Amino acid sequence: MRWPDTLTRPIGLLKRAPYELRLVYLLKALDSYGYFALSEVFTTYFGEFGVSDITAGTLYGTWGMLITAWGVVTGFAIDAMGVRQSLIACYVLQIFARLVLAFTTNKTSAIVTLFTVQALATSWGAPVMTIAIKRLSVTNEDRVVSFGLFYSTMNVAALLSGLAIDLLRLGAPSDTYGYLGVTTPIRGVVLSTVVSSAFALVVATKFHRGTAHTVRRSQAESFDGKDTTVIAASKKVSSFLQTVKVLSASKSFWQFLTLGLFTVNLKQVRSPV
Repeated sequence: MRWPDTLTRPIGLLKRAPYELRLVYLLKALDSYGYFALSEVFTTYFGEFGVSDITAGTLYGTWGMLITAWGVVTGFAIDAMGVRQSLIACYVLQIFARLVLAFTTNKTSAIVTLFTVQALATSWGAPVMTIAIKRLSVTNEDRVVSFGLFYSTMNVAALLSGLAIDLLRLGAPSDTYGYLGVTTPIRGVVLSTVVSSAFALVVATKFHRGTAHTVRRSQAESFDGKDTTVIAASKKVSSFLQTVKVLSASKSFWQFLTLGLFTVNLKQVRSPV
């Protein structure tokens, strides 16, 4: 029996690809679980603070808008720090933010954390993984299959997050969450996203340091008899300023940014439980 090409191509890719590409898919699964699980209990979570469904929906849409806004900032950080360091920073921030969300009893602390640290961390992970796929895929054909697997992994993780939420809310014994220090099953779901971020942090450390090198750093290290650290830092600053200058003058960039700001509130159409 001959298997369809849609199955054999992804399997063949995973067999011959660098192990870092398999790490990217594992990271995507863990990252997507955390994002979708948090999204799906969003309204109920803020309902514990006495927030109405309409206000919670507004907070949800604002969170999405800020993820887009923070994405502009993290784009420069990714360029300067590289893949490995960016992923580590992303998941350290995620763990901190989700621990606050799981245990805080103050509505203001929850909202501030959501809009700052959590939004920043959410905006950081996916672009880094996208860059990693581009670097690790040798041919254009492999790249197409790689991105197909990437988004399939996201969709499967989204499906599993719903099943996990039902299990955590309905299947776990009532006294389980008291032992963990959280007060409700919804907080237990949020705490599960801390666990997924912790596993993601461990996976991020497995990336080879060479994956994180930028072209500019490699060029800087080729200068003999000079302080390569200073040269690399100088080139990063110069590149950052040049990128800002080019983007500021780009009509397409401002059109894209405007479109993103208008469409990001479509997140509010999604009805988190």
